[in-house]
Amino acid sequence: MNNIARIKTISRLMEHFCLIVMIALPMWVIWFWTNADQYLAELSFARESLLLDMQYIELYQLVLAGGLSMLSILVLVYGISHLRRLFVLFQQGEFFSEHSARHLHIFGLTLFISALLKPVVSAALSLILTMGNPPGQKSVVVEFGSREISMIFIAGTILVITWILREGQKLAAENAEFV
Repeated sequence: MNNIARIKTISRLMEHFCLIVMIALPMWVIWFWTNADQYLAELSFARESLLLDMQYIELYQLVLAGGLSMLSILVLVYGISHLRRLFVLFQQGEFFSEHSARHLHIFGLTLFISALLKPVVSAALSLILTMGNPPGQKSVVVEFGSREISMIFIAGTILVITWILREGQKLAAENAEFV
């Protein structure tokens, strides 16, 4: 099996994996928020600054929190859908086209946006989930750590690679005109 055939085979597997992730991420969010009473207590215990008590959390707060979580996940799912399209192009042997560069660019951009959304979403979630707490027990928790920094680094790397691919495409088009 030559390298092109291997790339096409692995791209087919990655396309299927992307589809699984695109389905699993929203399903996980739905599952988490429908079982919130179990997991919010553990989350509160793990982060002593976040005082979550189910007796103070109303159904509308869970719905708001679930909706906000779903919006941030859907940004990532949108990016993964473009990554999936990229793997479809690779299966067709389209490696260095404008279409492949565009799909890779959108994936990198959504990773970047997702990493930047994390502290905003975490602050909003903590505010939503503690707004029914008694005075002095409300919390705003902002999370931004190594996971988000790593995601920004990977997204930046992907965006630079995409930029280089697009510049290479321009050079190839200019060279083709001279021949």
